Amino acid sequence: MRSYLIKALVTTLVILISSGAADLMLNLGLPSITYGGVVYLGALFSLVRYFTHYDDKITENQKIRRLMIGSMLRLFLVLIFLVISLFNMKPIELPFVIVFGLTFIFFLFFDILEMRTNLRPDSEKPNENSID
Repeated sequence: MRSYLIKALVTTLVILISSGAADLMLNLGLPSITYGGVVYLGALFSLVRYFTHYDDKITENQKIRRLMIGSMLRLFLVLIFLVISLFNMKPIELPFVIVFGLTFIFFLFFDILEMRTNLRPDSEKPNENSID
């Protein structure tokens, strides 16, 4: 879990720095909520990861249920943040929506890469003592 948090923090910082650099170089005029949204996504993905993986003593069915609940909760919280921030913007800022959407996609990609052993159990190293 600790390595996931470090990777999520580094990913958040990289996205924040690259968004700030793009804003300065391209004069995008990103609203300040953009940077808050990136931090929000980093914290949300970390909290959902903790919720879904904090207990190792549960059955496979409970793990699957917890993973599905965490995925739905994450999606609803992301949509709620996006809708509230768009309602609070007088003219809707398209660069904010693009940065927020790309950040969400990057974090989903990052999260799927972290779960790849659960998605593809055949990619694990084979047991040398097993007989085929």
